Amino acid sequence: MLRLGGYGALAFYLSQIFNSRIKYSIIDIPESLAFASVYCSSIPINIPTVLIEKPGKDRLMDQPCCEFIPNIYSSVLEDRDRVVDLCINTLSLAEMSPDQVEHYCSLIQKLIGRTGMFFEQNRASNELKLESTFPKYFKKIRKCKSKLFTHFKEFRGEANLWANADWRK
Repeated sequence: MLRLGGYGALAFYLSQIFNSRIKYSIIDIPESLAFASVYCSSIPINIPTVLIEKPGKDRLMDQPCCEFIPNIYSSVLEDRDRVVDLCINTLSLAEMSPDQVEHYCSLIQKLIGRTGMFFEQNRASNELKLESTFPKYFKKIRKCKSKLFTHFKEFRGEANLWANADWRK
């Protein structure tokens, strides 16, 4: 699993569900990673927390862990042999420059391969025109419907699940 941005409370719940056999990577700006690492280090997730301090494929962890990757080193993930099962981005792509969005979409497309998925929820009504960027990188979409907080849709956008292959029934 790979998460772009956010704290990682999900790491705790997923480690419990998968009996600590999960690798959870968080990519964010270093300032936000500091908060995420404090939080994830203080909850009982039963997996080590690791900060990637320098770029390099050899520095990435291969065993279950909660891995913190500064956004400036996100390209080290491209050389991994493993496919990411689920990549999550909420709200931060709508705050990035067009070049950054293109970079992350290209990276996520490679990481999820033909079997992974990309969950995103970003404001589509912005100057980046994300609604036209995502289809350039991902082949299939499923709209996710939530009955919680429906009155905030204009602020947080619609939730979408993207894939590079046909959906399994």
